[in-house]
Amino acid sequence: LCDRRQRQMCIRDSGDGDVTVADAIMIARHLIHLETLTGTSLKAADVDRDGYITSADCVRLARYLSELVETL
Repeated sequence: LCDRRQRQMCIRDSGDGDVTVADAIMIARHLIHLETLTGTSLKAADVDRDGYITSADCVRLARYLSELVETL
């Protein structure tokens, strides 16, 4: 799995190092089959590291972006 720094960089493959709402949207789009994440993006999308990409990953990322939690 990606470490924290890699996770911030590899959901969108933007290389900017910032996690944004665009990352949460990409996870949501993956969940409803509008987009397919692969490789490191897929690994990074498993925010809670339970081995599955679920709505819980979107929620955790949204909570992080809302500064309700300090870490992913």
